Amino acid sequence: MLNGRSNRRKGSIRMKETPSHRRAALFAEPLLMPRTVWEQVSSDLPAAPAALACLKAEADRWLGLEPLTVTAKQTPPPSGDLHDYTSMAPYFWPNPETTDGLPYIRRDGETNPEFYTLDNARLEKLCAAVPALILYHNVTGSEPHAEKAAELLRAWFLAPATRMNPNLRHAQFIRGVTDGRGIGIIDTNSLIFLLDAVTRLPASSYWTEDDYRQLQSWFAAYTGWLTLHPFGLQEESEPNNHGSWYDAQVIAFSRFSGREEQIARRLERTLERIRQQIRPDGSQPGELARTLSLTYSTYNLLAFACTAELAIKTGADLWNECPELKNALNYLKPYYSAPEKWSHPQIRPFEPRSAAPLLTLAAGHLNDAELRRMQKELYQPQYRILFSKSAISGRKHP
Repeated sequence: MLNGRSNRRKGSIRMKETPSHRRAALFAEPLLMPRTVWEQVSSDLPAAPAALACLKAEADRWLGLEPLTVTAKQTPPPSGDLHDYTSMAPYFWPNPETTDGLPYIRRDGETNPEFYTLDNARLEKLCAAVPALILYHNVTGSEPHAEKAAELLRAWFLAPATRMNPNLRHAQFIRGVTDGRGIGIIDTNSLIFLLDAVTRLPASSYWTEDDYRQLQSWFAAYTGWLTLHPFGLQEESEPNNHGSWYDAQVIAFSRFSGREEQIARRLERTLERIRQQIRPDGSQPGELARTLSLTYSTYNLLAFACTAELAIKTGADLWNECPELKNALNYLKPYYSAPEKWSHPQIRPFEPRSAAPLLTLAAGHLNDAELRRMQKELYQPQYRILFSKSAISGRKHP
């Protein structure tokens, strides 16, 4: 039992006839993806039986998932508090030159299996499960899937016995070097997409307005930590995808929690980053230098696309004010249908699905028939909404 609620399971899935019969969500608008995208995906899926079956299989898999919590780890972090999120730097490995393997050394793009034993793997599983469950509920009206999403949210963020403390003090530590780093803040960027789905979770007996307000309070506290702790200041100064995702996270979490005062400053910083990180030909040299250069170029542009979408409510139109964004998209677009033609380093195969949210966000602002064609030909409808860190990173989280 979590937060005084029982883990009820239904014996059968009740399907509603049309999406119009759903209860209202507690948030007036989706946080990130426009309402029209959610409506279009919810309309397209029933007309695409194979895609709907794929979504159902994924959502059903999460129905049997035990609640995911930061308190499940076997070893406490240096703080001694199991409620503190803990992860290790994924690309650091034992040092072959020392008897104890310390200090760990970097092998860019190669994930150490130890990485999967800590909280990051649980967080990414949460961020895969909750949006899939909510989307399936939106399409079919299945109550067990919505209830499961609420259960998972309460366990990670709200239940006193298991909730995560709103900080990343021990994120991406390096054995023998440091017990946490500012660049570990990128661990939580999947929460942007999780919250986008949460804004589509309707009010119910198992997801109440009080639950929603508590979640907003958690993100208000986390936003405060991000903007005040030295680690946040370190991440803000990063000149690549880390800094780009820092801005996107602060803006998204500020909007969700009602801390709008942070947004204008972050937008100004993002404008600077776009001009600094993208060359006139659309290439992103900071990301091309990586061993997974197509992956990271896409990843960085997705961060900018998220910020551009979040900026719409402020009256800013980054896609049309910043030609660099369109140039970067045009630079990458040919390789999403033919990743084997990419000539820069890419030590693991690029997963085309990982570009789907980027193309969705871009298509909403650019009159580009090729974008619409690519969305239909390359991706199942649900991938326009569902972001997967494991797909874009090549890691095996869920």
